[in-house]
Amino acid sequence: RREDAEMWIRSPKGASWFEYRLLAQIDAPLRHCMVPLHERDLIREYQPVFVEPHMDLSPAQRHHAVVRTLARILSFHVETIFELVRIPNH
Repeated sequence: RREDAEMWIRSPKGASWFEYRLLAQIDAPLRHCMVPLHERDLIREYQPVFVEPHMDLSPAQRHHAVVRTLARILSFHVETIFELVRIPNH
């Protein structure tokens, strides 16, 4: 069990889909965590599993983003929607 991460999975009975939530404390400089949000044109170069650049699903905000990704894993296309929240540590 990790103290710096939690994961929740929800899959209704009989459903062909599932939802998961991941909460993680990332021990890295903020600039390393935020670059993928702002340099989306480079995402396919450094992570070729993505079929297209990430798309915003909500208006851009400094501390919050809702982002859609589309990846190809084996013969499957996987659509993921991330909600990213930055909590400043003043």
